[in-house]
Amino acid sequence: MNRILFSLQQAFKQRVGLKKIKTVNTICDVDAAALKAQGISTLVLDYDGVLTAHNGLGLSADIDSWLRKALEVFGDKVFVLSNQPKPERMDYFKEKFPSVTFVVAKKKPYPDGMQEIVRQANVLANEVVLVDDRLLTGGLACVLAQCQCLLVTKPYQDFKNHFLYEIAFASLRIVERLFFFKF
Repeated sequence: MNRILFSLQQAFKQRVGLKKIKTVNTICDVDAAALKAQGISTLVLDYDGVLTAHNGLGLSADIDSWLRKALEVFGDKVFVLSNQPKPERMDYFKEKFPSVTFVVAKKKPYPDGMQEIVRQANVLANEVVLVDDRLLTGGLACVLAQCQCLLVTKPYQDFKNHFLYEIAFASLRIVERLFFFKF
């Protein structure tokens, strides 16, 4: 309950910053080289909705390929900041993408995770971008931490296996964008 109240309070305070967040359809639309050319030195990824559908584990072939290209650009400055840092996900990445670092911190929208990444990467906050599918979790955490955010507008979803879960998150995305963002 505290996290919900914090989110709503901060969203109203930070609504101007939230409206400035840029969007992409999917993570595969993110051009890592272009980000680097714009001064981004550190890439942070959300898991659910961005890398896989909710509760997914492995990456699809297109996401795997995209991530390998992003690692060529950003090297060891690629992080995963997820509200569900499950051990099997960390193990999967340790095996497939050993240079990617998982950061476990207070759940988004608290800015602690983004601030920890800034500290670990030893960069300025505005050199860090998070790719996330939720405005009032990842987007708000970035605004509060003074980092950049790319909001995924077409997240990966699995209605076949997790219908109610996906409907709930799709509804949350619609509501938060109606009140705090633009389409």
